[in-house]
Amino acid sequence: MAPPDAYLSYREADGTYLLTVLRELQRPAVAIFGSADHHLPSGWLDEVAAIGQQVRLVNGAGHFFANGYEFELQDAVLDALSTLESTLPETQSP
Repeated sequence: MAPPDAYLSYREADGTYLLTVLRELQRPAVAIFGSADHHLPSGWLDEVAAIGQQVRLVNGAGHFFANGYEFELQDAVLDALSTLESTLPETQSP
C-alpha cells in the first residue's frame, strides 16, 4: 500500500498537470498511450501533439497496458528511445 503523500501526488497528475509538465520540458518527449485508456479527457492527445511533443498510440491497450499489450508497449518504448536518441547532439571522441 502506498503512503498517503505518494497516493495524493499520483491523484494530482491529471491531464492538465501532465500538459503543464510537457509544455515546460526543455527537450523532446514521446507520450505513449493506449487507445482504450479512458483516464484522460477527450482531445487530450491532440493537445499534447499541439504543443510539439510526439504521441504514440498502442491500439487496443488500456491505461495499464495489460492483457498482452505489454510487448506492444515495450516496442513503442524502444522505438521512442531510438527516435529521441536521433535528436541528441553528436558527442566527440576524446
